[in-house]
Amino acid sequence: MGNIKLLIVDDHPFIRDGLRSALKRQANLIVLGEASNGSEAVKLARDFAPDLVVMDIYMPIMNGHEATRQIMRMLPDTKIIILSGDISGSCVEEALQAGARGYLSKSGNVEELVYAISQVMGGKLYLNRQAGVGILENYRRGLLHGEPVADGKAVVCRAG
Repeated sequence: MGNIKLLIVDDHPFIRDGLRSALKRQANLIVLGEASNGSEAVKLARDFAPDLVVMDIYMPIMNGHEATRQIMRMLPDTKIIILSGDISGSCVEEALQAGARGYLSKSGNVEELVYAISQVMGGKLYLNRQAGVGILENYRRGLLHGEPVADGKAVVCRAG
């Protein structure tokens, strides 16, 4: 796999700094820029057309779900991986519906993020264990209560 151009989007400078530092150590990853909210992310994506965006969910001005939707409409070939502290099934589902191709908990490590990037850039969907458990729990609850599993309704992500 060749070089991967990416954006980092998180409202916490400490997180952005740590991600930039860790990802720049990877030979094939090029950090094009950073954004502190979804609105900035959309603008930077339009300006730089990255291969991949590592996106937080809860940010001021525009959240990660809406930013993901807008970026996917504008740049459908760009891949988005959500990196969030909220791994509830409803939040993961909303991110996937918005167009994200990966979802990881912020409690993970850099090695897992790098692995997720390689999987997503290889055309696969990647959910870390915690995110997958949340999705399966939503599915199980739906089955137990006789609710349709995929009814096409928007899923609301609860506040973290």
